[in-house]
Amino acid sequence: MHEQELHDIYKEAKRIAFEIFDKVAVGEIRNEYSKQLKARMLQKFQMLSMENEKTSEQQCVHFLT
Repeated sequence: MHEQELHDIYKEAKRIAFEIFDKVAVGEIRNEYSKQLKARMLQKFQMLSMENEKTSEQQCVHFLT
């Protein structure tokens, strides 16, 4: 998958996640949970991006050999 495609999926998933979060989150701790959600989503995106890059590299090497 192209990096831009992965990034677009991440942006859409983040938008949907925060849309749902905003509907149900209440209270004083809301901002802290929002920060945690954002950090976890970014961490997951970075992990998937690295895996995607590694897989793409392996496919290129396999194709060339």
